[in-house]
Amino acid sequence: MTTHQFSKPQIKGMLAQELPQTPFYFYDENILRALSASFQAAISSDPDIHLHYAMKANSSQAVLKVLKEYGAGLDIVSGEEMKVGLQAGFRPDQIVYSGVGKSEEELRASIENEISVILVESREEFLELCTLAADYPQKKVRIGFRFNPNLNVETHPYIATGLWDHKFGMADEEILSLLALSRPQNLSVECLSIHLGSQIFQDKVFYDALGEVLRLARVIVEKFSLRFPILDVGGGLGVNYEKPFQKPDFESYGKFLKKALLEWKKFNPGLSCKVYSECGRALVSQAGFLVTKVIRVKRNPKKNFAIVDASMTELIRPALYNALHVIEKLSGVQGEGKSAEPSERYDVVGPVCESGDFLAQNIELPVLQKGDLLWVTCAGAYGFAMSNSYNMRPLPAEYLLKKEGSWELLHGPVKVWNKL
Repeated sequence: MTTHQFSKPQIKGMLAQELPQTPFYFYDENILRALSASFQAAISSDPDIHLHYAMKANSSQAVLKVLKEYGAGLDIVSGEEMKVGLQAGFRPDQIVYSGVGKSEEELRASIENEISVILVESREEFLELCTLAADYPQKKVRIGFRFNPNLNVETHPYIATGLWDHKFGMADEEILSLLALSRPQNLSVECLSIHLGSQIFQDKVFYDALGEVLRLARVIVEKFSLRFPILDVGGGLGVNYEKPFQKPDFESYGKFLKKALLEWKKFNPGLSCKVYSECGRALVSQAGFLVTKVIRVKRNPKKNFAIVDASMTELIRPALYNALHVIEKLSGVQGEGKSAEPSERYDVVGPVCESGDFLAQNIELPVLQKGDLLWVTCAGAYGFAMSNSYNMRPLPAEYLLKKEGSWELLHGPVKVWNKL
């Protein structure tokens, strides 16, 4: 694992001013750029390796703008993500559409906008696309098949996607049966895709998946004499949440992507081959922080509770996945970071009326009191994106800490009930 470190965000200037309403998210542009630059360096900026960032992790326009500067495309999973991605300036040929539940309206929008590749995940979706393609004879409908190889991955079961127990993708026999069917001339099969899940730290998992998709590709050549120019290897590179300022292992992942491209080119002589990777959370997770304030400290015979104004509605990952996010005390408005104060162990909990409403359990922090500020690290992926208005709580504000040190308000708190 790489040991390269990020510098901690310098937020003294913000805290020295009138404090924004807590809780709020902020994204550090310098870390965002360092992550993208590290990925590009790991692949030697090879033009045949295409990054399609998994937009579901964080769809902030400010984040998308930075990623776009470094040549990223998008991997989307909804029609709304398509609209936002196009509005952000991504070209249709930079967008891959994944997901098992694309509606007819979303499939039509994909065809009308000439999205780069629509990844098909079921027989029913393939048949529907064949019908819809006939309605657009002047449009080329490019599709790929998402292959589920029934490979187990050591990760949380909610973010594993490569077993037949999961709703994603299709078994090899299903894909072979679809290739045997007739399809409209304007529907072109151009891609094989495989994605086993998230938070993968073992390189062997990626190489095992590559072996499986190459095996399927050989069978397809034998049966149909058909070759695909694009191999989509999904993503899933893990982030070490316990070390929030240590870069992900882009170097090893880059070696895998180069190997995948080499093997795909060897297998498909004469084709202009490309490898797609989504590399989702590893590009944004460590750039995001959730800042929250201590409302009060509550003690009982068993525990100390630091009750804060952030909750599972702002960051649901601890409650949903038992995810660990390092939390640090910001030492008042004069600065931030750990101090030499005496410490205690706390459950850091929110105001929501659920016992599952916690941000961390049994963690050591400097002794806390009402008004103290904390930041929750590694909150840039699946943080604000999964926030909700349970208990009629407003969605938090988002800020960008710009590379030169100034702050930009991306949007204020969103009071969802105003729309009711």
